[in-house]
Amino acid sequence: MAYSRWSNSRWYTIYLASGEKEKSKQVFSICGVTHFTYDQLMKNLEECLKDTVNKCDFIPDQKEIEELREYMREFLKDVEEEFAK
Repeated sequence: MAYSRWSNSRWYTIYLASGEKEKSKQVFSICGVTHFTYDQLMKNLEECLKDTVNKCDFIPDQKEIEELREYMREFLKDVEEEFAK
């Protein structure tokens, strides 16, 4: 599932269909930059965000960083909902 695409954002972010059955191993991918598991984002979302910004081939502004933070939060919420079933 895509949270954003390059047509409307600097970020292309997806909930990667990894085939993993464990909640902790669900993957959020920032295409062309990096990816994180559910556990990594839960433990320290801000550090994951900082790591992403440092790996970018562009310098994101504050609005773009906040946008990515929201996609990360949406992913965490979606994983919670999926594994609550």
